[in-house]
Amino acid sequence: MKISKNILRKIIREELLNEVNPEAEIYKKLDKITDQVFLLIGKYHHKVDMNKAVKTWMMGLHARLKKQKVGWK
Repeated sequence: MKISKNILRKIIREELLNEVNPEAEIYKKLDKITDQVFLLIGKYHHKVDMNKAVKTWMMGLHARLKKQKVGWK
């Protein structure tokens, strides 16, 4: 597969930025996940009780984060 110079420059630029600021990469990826969550909510809001579904999912997420010792003590 042949990669154009512009794509190669973009890849190198992103890698250099990630090495300098890994927090920016984390925030960017978490933001993408947030977008996916909102797309799912929009897609299924009329088919299921979204309040219950999101609350249940958030409780599970919180428990898993706590188990991994991320964010909460």
